[in-house]
Amino acid sequence: MNMINLSATDFPIKSVRIFSSDVAEVTRTFPLNFTQSLNGSLAINISNLPLLHRQSGIWASVTIGSDDLMVMDYYHGPSDYKSDPFGHRHETSSDVLRDLRAEFTRLEDERQLRQQSFAFLSTYMNSLAKGNALAGVTEPAQLVTLFDEFIDIGKSRSEVIAVLDQQIKDVKKEIDEEVQRLFLESCALVTKATVILAPVSGRTATVAELELKYKVNATWKPVYELHVTTIDGVPSSSVVLTYRCQISQSTGENWDDVELAVTTAEPYVHSVGVPELKKMELKQRGGFWKPDPCDLPVKPQNIPFWNTTGYASPFENILSSTQQDRRSIFGNAQIALHQAGATQEPAADNVFGFLQGQPTVTTQGFFTSTPAQYSSSARNPSSGGSNATDNTLGSNQPTSNLQQSQPSTSLSASAHLSKLQHQRERIVLAELDKAVTHTTTAKVFIPSRGVGGTHHILIATIPLKASFTRVAVPSVNSHVFWTCEISNTSNYALTPGTIHTYLDGKHVSDMDITSINQSQPIQCSLGIDAAMATQFNRTIGSLPDFNGKATKTYTITATLNNTHRDPVSNVIVRTSLPFSADPRITVTLQEPGGLADINSGTVRVGDGCYARWSTAGDRAGKNDGLFEWVCSGVKPGSQVLKAVWHVTAPCGLSFTEP
Repeated sequence: MNMINLSATDFPIKSVRIFSSDVAEVTRTFPLNFTQSLNGSLAINISNLPLLHRQSGIWASVTIGSDDLMVMDYYHGPSDYKSDPFGHRHETSSDVLRDLRAEFTRLEDERQLRQQSFAFLSTYMNSLAKGNALAGVTEPAQLVTLFDEFIDIGKSRSEVIAVLDQQIKDVKKEIDEEVQRLFLESCALVTKATVILAPVSGRTATVAELELKYKVNATWKPVYELHVTTIDGVPSSSVVLTYRCQISQSTGENWDDVELAVTTAEPYVHSVGVPELKKMELKQRGGFWKPDPCDLPVKPQNIPFWNTTGYASPFENILSSTQQDRRSIFGNAQIALHQAGATQEPAADNVFGFLQGQPTVTTQGFFTSTPAQYSSSARNPSSGGSNATDNTLGSNQPTSNLQQSQPSTSLSASAHLSKLQHQRERIVLAELDKAVTHTTTAKVFIPSRGVGGTHHILIATIPLKASFTRVAVPSVNSHVFWTCEISNTSNYALTPGTIHTYLDGKHVSDMDITSINQSQPIQCSLGIDAAMATQFNRTIGSLPDFNGKATKTYTITATLNNTHRDPVSNVIVRTSLPFSADPRITVTLQEPGGLADINSGTVRVGDGCYARWSTAGDRAGKNDGLFEWVCSGVKPGSQVLKAVWHVTAPCGLSFTEP
């Protein structure tokens, strides 16, 4: 068998796909050129692959030349390298390291040469200082010129040496970084893969491309930047959402010039198949035959004191509920317990579900099970009692004639497992359908974390339209807040993450996206409107007692103060009225008038001002007593909004006021 050895670092990474569970799938390509036709099998050993994710393997295929070659086998294992006597791995090298070391040697030689040349000149000048005559130099002026030139040469030499020293220092730093990178690679690139190729019978392969896929550890999470600009102090409706992915990988590989995709899908696909229907049978509850209690010898019973004469049973209401309606798949099955001619048995025996003389039978349909009870008269027709239960087919059969083929627990357990399997498969299909995948518009470079740290890769720059509203909650805070609501009209489904909001380039707020629903609007805060403020006041009054009831009146006022020169539109003021956990206490909303009578919509409370229940976001509105005023225009100055409600409680009942 022919064999070739390849290093993965010498071949490009084609693409990287990062999944939601900190797993990335890397695709590498290996071009193959055969100088001679391949007659037998070829083993390709690929070294310097990273540590794979958990127990995941590799996947090999031929993308070019697949008609001529086929993959007979592929497998992977730890790299086989030789260590020194101390157990350390031998230093690896690279073209970059070799070039850096060559440059370092050249700079060192140049520095040494310049030092030697200046030393030679210095020796010559020293000889002149000792009186040795210089040929051709007889005049003192010539000597002065010579010494001046020597000084200039010395200055120039010092400058050149200083530059060389800095260059040598920089190259030495690059060498250290490259050595560190290679060391990290030697520790991380510890996997070796082997792929066995064989020619297709009757075909000749000259050119081929081998594709290798494997999974490694990597993380990604979305990061958004919302940029809002103002025109004359008013936010522009045109905003820009920058969608980036924060990516980190420490595989030892450098993802250089790769196609990058991020997805919310899971890296491993679960088994999904069509579920099988199970046979369904009608079973008697209990699963095993039980002897008739009437045939057993009578044993003395301990009757609680509350079940003896003169004491009332605390379970009386439970024990008296002997008639119940049960819904079958074709309607209601009325199951009556007839007491005529039957001996009433002690109530204490059925307090905890054990009914002496009244075994329970289950009429189990396709989707539900209907419990039925019958008295001892059902077992003894001569006593005059009767009992019949409507089964799923509509016929009336005595429940005691139900046949039992095997314990009911086996059927119920298998049906339960089948149901769980079906639910899991539906969940998997739903997750596959909901998976969101985004691809970068250009190829990216992401080195291993030991070199490059965490990266923020651009996915898209999305222009959107926004609407702006001022929101105040006077009972909590006196400020009026700018809020921004954006409808995602783009083709990008935003995955859960954090949005950093910038107003005129200044970071003003952060918020989290918790849903990937594309139609859900994005809401964020832009800070405080310093030209507006609110005041909150609450007063409590009382009404005369009536029919043993005491009523308190609560009045709140929220005052909007607008110091803008012009009217302000779209102002929302939120408040709430209390709810009582005690049914004896009632809360009645009086103002805004008519709001208590509606569940949705608005009621007019003034010129350009309406009231409604707060249902934006996750607010429950009327169910939680949350409502708000919506003012289409607030003129400069002050505007007062008022709410009134009554709290009615029995006289003498104390409660904590809101």
